Amino acid sequence: MRHVSLPWLLLLALILGQGCESNGDDDDAAAADDDDSSADDDVSHPTDDDDDSAQDRRVQGSVDVITLTTDQLAEGISVFELGNESNVDTTDDLGCWELRFPIDQETATVVASAPGYEEARYHLDLRWQSDRTEDMIFFNIFRSDEIGPFMDQIFGLSPDPNRAILEVGAKSAALGPRLAGATIHTDRNYEMVVTANDNPGETNVTTDDGTNFFMNIEPGPANVWVEGPDGEPCTGLSPVEVVAGTLTHVIFLCN
Repeated sequence: MRHVSLPWLLLLALILGQGCESNGDDDDAAAADDDDSSADDDVSHPTDDDDDSAQDRRVQGSVDVITLTTDQLAEGISVFELGNESNVDTTDDLGCWELRFPIDQETATVVASAPGYEEARYHLDLRWQSDRTEDMIFFNIFRSDEIGPFMDQIFGLSPDPNRAILEVGAKSAALGPRLAGATIHTDRNYEMVVTANDNPGETNVTTDDGTNFFMNIEPGPANVWVEGPDGEPCTGLSPVEVVAGTLTHVIFLCN
């Protein structure tokens, strides 16, 4: 691995989707989360998420383009639910998107796709993921003509079209997103696993960014398991489907 400063990764969580609308409060037990209740809130919060439907869960996220220079917000990227392509949105000028799901739906795979970009997929656990910032719903995508030079310059790797990239992150239920010190494992073969910060290293332990990348990982159902800094197992979707030529994301929740 080549030791190159990586501001594109350090700034990922800071730049990504700044200005995306935050979820409003729906006057239930959670102070700042609008989609943890299926009850209508017209009386006290007439503009919040469940005025139009008491059966919808609103999920917000953002898309960021990783380049050799600096991250760029992605406008005009199609974001849709795999298997229900009519559930679709297009990112705005800040890279923000929003989808709605039935309140009783527990999981979803969301795809970000556009001509000239590598496809990205996000495996969502709808039982707790809905907020872009708090739940780390950040898509990272590459331009198709830049992924080769990027991987060569930063990692000394050549992208294998028959393999993929898997990004796994960790959130603390008590401390919030981007948990450092979590150990991430998978049973699929891969070429390299790296931290996602300004001083990347070949390790499967998260740093202050809270995510690791498994580079050139073989496609297929990947069993993933994560241990928190205390050694206790974290909760997350596993196995997750890794598709060749894509960047796949999944986040685990640690107590």
